[in-house]
Order: sequence, then structure tokens, then C-alpha cells
Amino acid sequence: MAKGEKPAFRARAKTHPDQEFMTTIGAAWRFRDGDGYVVRLESVPVNWDGSFLLVPPKDDEAD
Repeated sequence: MAKGEKPAFRARAKTHPDQEFMTTIGAAWRFRDGDGYVVRLESVPVNWDGSFLLVPPKDDEAD
């Protein structure tokens, strides 16, 4: 992850186990020295089960 590089994915998680709504909790960048990703989580929902999805950012999303 180079400084200023835009993330390849957004990390999103459910806000509550019984709801479908998801919120952005961080981002992921491609690992520059091979396969994989560097994931940075900035927040975690209350009652979080530890699972999250990596989804591509929308074109109009600001960093």
C-alpha cells in the first residue's frame, strides 16, 4: 500500500446480526509483494460477529 493509493475494496459489516443493513468499517489495498490484501479496520459495530465483506468502492465514493 503506497501512501495516497486508493483502496481496492471497502470492508463492510452488518450493524446488527438480525439486520441486513451494512456499514463501511474499513478498506483493503492490494499487497504489493504478492497475493493478498492489507486490510485496515477503522471501526467495529456493537455485537459484531467478526465477519465482513470486501466490496469494490463506488466511482463516486470519496476517500
